[in-house]
Amino acid sequence: MKKITLFEDFIFEFDYPDHDKHKDKWINFLFNDAKYRNLYYTQNANKHIVFTKPILHKIPEFDPITNFLHESVNKVMDHTGYYPETTITSMWGTLQQETNYHHLHTHGNAFLVGLYYLHTMKNNATGTVFYNNNSSRNNIINPRRR
Repeated sequence: MKKITLFEDFIFEFDYPDHDKHKDKWINFLFNDAKYRNLYYTQNANKHIVFTKPILHKIPEFDPITNFLHESVNKVMDHTGYYPETTITSMWGTLQQETNYHHLHTHGNAFLVGLYYLHTMKNNATGTVFYNNNSSRNNIINPRRR
């Protein structure tokens, strides 16, 4: 008998050890400082979700989480048999009002996608819903395997 792996997807979970240390500073930045730096650039029609520009990984205040995420991604690459030669090309924040949600979507041409919950509302922990859309993989250039 031969085992055939079909539609193989991995989900890895990491705990950022300095979450409590940086959480309030980052919330203040995203809710206050970012408005003055013109960091927000779009929101949906009903104004219940707002996105920052995808440049948080280039802002020094976010260096600790950017470095942690980069190390985590390299661990995933190594674990899955790829060379751990990665670059974070974009990182943004999404602010949503309580009980709202982000529409179903994919991240085209992304080999790995991650998310980090800085803050969630109590009793509103629906979290993230994942779905299998393997058709989006046709547009991805896979990295080198070992």
